[in-house]
Amino acid sequence: MKKGFAHGAAKLGSAGLLCSAIGSLFRIMLAGCIGTMGIAYYQLAYPIYVLLTVVATSGIPAAISKRVSEFAALGDYRTAHYFFVTCFRALLLAGLGGSVLLVAGSFWIVRMQGVSEAWMTILSLSPAVFFMSGIAAYRGYFQGLQEMTPTAVSQLVEEIVKTVLGLGLAYWLIHSSTLLASVGALAAIPAAELCSLVYLMIRYGRGKNALMHEVRTSPHVRTYPEKKKIRKDLLHLALPITLAAATMSLVSLVDNFMVINLLKSSGFSQAMAESRFGLMTGYVSPIVYVPVSISTALHMSLVPSISASLKLRRFKECTINTGIGLKLTTLLGLPCMAGLMLLGPLLLQLIFPGTLAEGDHASVSAMLMRVMAIGLFCLMATQTCTGILQGLGLQNIPVRNLAAGLLVKIVVSLVLLKIPSLNVVGAAIGTVACYAVCALLDLWCILHELRAQFSVMEILVKPMLATLGMAAAVGIVWMALHSVNGWILFLSATAIGIVVYFALVVGFHVVTTEDLRMLPGGIKLDSWLREKRIWRDI
Repeated sequence: MKKGFAHGAAKLGSAGLLCSAIGSLFRIMLAGCIGTMGIAYYQLAYPIYVLLTVVATSGIPAAISKRVSEFAALGDYRTAHYFFVTCFRALLLAGLGGSVLLVAGSFWIVRMQGVSEAWMTILSLSPAVFFMSGIAAYRGYFQGLQEMTPTAVSQLVEEIVKTVLGLGLAYWLIHSSTLLASVGALAAIPAAELCSLVYLMIRYGRGKNALMHEVRTSPHVRTYPEKKKIRKDLLHLALPITLAAATMSLVSLVDNFMVINLLKSSGFSQAMAESRFGLMTGYVSPIVYVPVSISTALHMSLVPSISASLKLRRFKECTINTGIGLKLTTLLGLPCMAGLMLLGPLLLQLIFPGTLAEGDHASVSAMLMRVMAIGLFCLMATQTCTGILQGLGLQNIPVRNLAAGLLVKIVVSLVLLKIPSLNVVGAAIGTVACYAVCALLDLWCILHELRAQFSVMEILVKPMLATLGMAAAVGIVWMALHSVNGWILFLSATAIGIVVYFALVVGFHVVTTEDLRMLPGGIKLDSWLREKRIWRDI
């Protein structure tokens, strides 16, 4: 299971990073096409899509994969497949109902956000709910069998179709109006989900013979669980898992209902409030949250892995996988946070030179980038800890901790958004506070439940020292090349920072031989590092 966890996390993480890169390119080009006002319209509906994505990639699949992995660990593939089929049918009906509700409530949703004329943005997104319900069932079944490739490929299919079709429609409709261009970009999302669902159906059909062989050779089951009981069990598992996995989406929805309304109440005009909101959600957020795909992959891999280990009473294996998940989070999250704080503002100016030249957009976006980079690390820690707790069967705990975090977010945002010098940055600070509370509470619950001793030096101190060394190297490059072309400065500082961080990680022995060999291609990389005398046994 340990090897399967690492391989699965690596596959999903690689696909997730590629999807995030494509998605960021899409958002950057879309922002250049429709501007801050168009992004504000787009962002009214986009958090709903993000929430649906969480349900289709983390919430329901995690719930299904948890049960499927438990049955598969015992060799009972018959019940595992029966569980999947029952869930698939129930989810399609629920998805159809969700699409109808979204159509019926489209005007009310945008009216609550203060922009009633944008009801078409919600309407264009509504078919995605139905398609995502089928996607969620297939992904959960494959993940429960420790097959992460179908999920990874389906995510890539979805992202590519959304980007190509969405940009095409936006550029075509921008000549009519900014609102219609935003609607066109959103209309590409249901089409992308349909393509992803078709791929998963084909993948399931092609592998059905092998799957059915495992089902036929499994021990006969005298009585399958009742369908009603399965649906109730899915709801019992999926609801808390989805709520916990939707942390970022729920925070975005809070911002949707608070930021524009509170900025207007504190003296900003409608146009200025929408512009600041678009700056935060359409320009800074897509870049800051690219690395979240790493922790999402860890979350999706940890749930079935720890669940199966727990079912077989391999408690030591649970502890080992927990330690690996926490170490990977700090090892990858800390340098991402530091890099964005140091180089993020420069990257924004290079990508959006026209937009950031207007008024005080450059200074506001720079402050947003630095604050939200801290929130990125806290969010990554929250997602990893949530996956661990869900794998341990404690799926209700992250929901309670999320409720506490959201309460802190609302209170902090209410206070800080009304301070003119902070304005939209106040919402970002509230987000950091929310994620920090969730991460600390989740981590405390893990330590209390496992009662295991984790090495603070290996998990936190060594990655932190390596990150500080990387930050120092980036600072030196910045001072040496500050007068050269912006892209040369950014690429040089990024490349040297990566090299220095990798060297320090190897030098501090943050990654052990055992850790490296668990990753895809890790055995070959380990051999190459030994051949070059870069790597040695500790």
